[in-house]
Amino acid sequence: SSPMSATAETPAEEATRSRLPLFLQRRFGPLTASFVLGAFTDNMLKQVLIIGIPYGVLSIPFLSREAAGPVLGAIYPLGILLFSPIAGQVADRYPRTMLLRRIKVVEAGLMLTAALGFLLGSGSLLFLVLLAMGAQTAFFNPVRHAVMPQLLKPQELVQGNGIANGGLFLAILTALALGSGLGDNEGGVMIAAFVLAGVGLLGWFAALFVPDLPASDPDHKVDYNPFPQMARMFRLVTSAPGVTRPLLGVGFFWAQGAAVTVLIPYLVHDVAGAEGEVVALIMGLSAIGMAVGSVLAGLVVRKRTGLGVAGAGLALSIAFAVDLFLVNRPLSPGPELMSVSEFLAWGPGVHLLLAAVGVSTANALFYTPLIAAVQRRAPDKARAQIMSAANLFNAGLAMVGALSIQQFTKAGSQPEQFFLALAAAQACILGFMAWRRHKEPEGEFDAFEADTD
Repeated sequence: SSPMSATAETPAEEATRSRLPLFLQRRFGPLTASFVLGAFTDNMLKQVLIIGIPYGVLSIPFLSREAAGPVLGAIYPLGILLFSPIAGQVADRYPRTMLLRRIKVVEAGLMLTAALGFLLGSGSLLFLVLLAMGAQTAFFNPVRHAVMPQLLKPQELVQGNGIANGGLFLAILTALALGSGLGDNEGGVMIAAFVLAGVGLLGWFAALFVPDLPASDPDHKVDYNPFPQMARMFRLVTSAPGVTRPLLGVGFFWAQGAAVTVLIPYLVHDVAGAEGEVVALIMGLSAIGMAVGSVLAGLVVRKRTGLGVAGAGLALSIAFAVDLFLVNRPLSPGPELMSVSEFLAWGPGVHLLLAAVGVSTANALFYTPLIAAVQRRAPDKARAQIMSAANLFNAGLAMVGALSIQQFTKAGSQPEQFFLALAAAQACILGFMAWRRHKEPEGEFDAFEADTD
């Protein structure tokens, strides 16, 4: 139970009374802290494994060094896909705060198990922990998304998602950097073991302070057969007024993000002619751009839904995507790959870097109001199941986005041409958003009273 449950204010009472910034208020801060710390542990564990196996520090008996990276990259989302149909039902059936705390207890236990795996050098145990972390995430995310509209006012949801997503992207960046630095030597792996155990326990401790919230549908009977439940989840999505369109936009965000992540190494090596460290630099700064864009969306949007900000973000992303095409089109790699310092001293290199960061920042402006719209519009009794459907949809589209680059390059297209195709797809979505806005009565497109389209 919560250490403050006996005397704690309700979220509504705290919202009325508190003058603290939202991220410091009890109704939001502990939830965000537990989420961000969980994202850190997920990504650091995966990165230490992905780095440690090729360097010979760790091994998994049933995986070769060559196969380990792709398999480890797929095993975590596999856990999410397998358990999402059940997770959404559980999050609607049982008290959500109780579930949140128990899920974080499981995460802390998994991180302690991972620490033991590192100390013993057991790659098999770590593989199982990574799979279990995917399942744990499948149960945590629907609860987190479902409770946010219970803890926040409708006009605070964009700000709340902006803060949470900003923390998410910074946590991922920190985890990947730290995991990469610690995973290539035995001493670093030992340090990683203690870091993961400590952060896992902190995430559980933060969850103890989340305000108590009841179940939304305590009479729901959980169906443990995933296949009919998947169909039921997507029927819930299509039957909830105004949910389908923003959910499709969120899926497009993850698809293009996966595609760009796969494409950047090709772009840097084949077009710009630079070393792998330049890829890490662009990825890192792009993650910071995502965090900045997320927080900026929350700062800009106050008493509106933020759909206008989403459209502006998409327009900016189109401009930066076209710019990436134009700056890369005349380039050709030299006989030797450029270092980071050479790349940053090269005018087109700086241009490419800024445009890539611009795309990431603009896409975060597009994404943040849309995920808030899904949360706000989903009916409370089925909100967690709808968010689980979103998890499945996002994972599927992310896989499609990543695989599309393979087909794109196999077809003989140049890497930079993808950004022109991306800009065209974004322009179609922006045109649809503008058409929907034109259909709404003037001044109501961003008003909560008309927030069903």
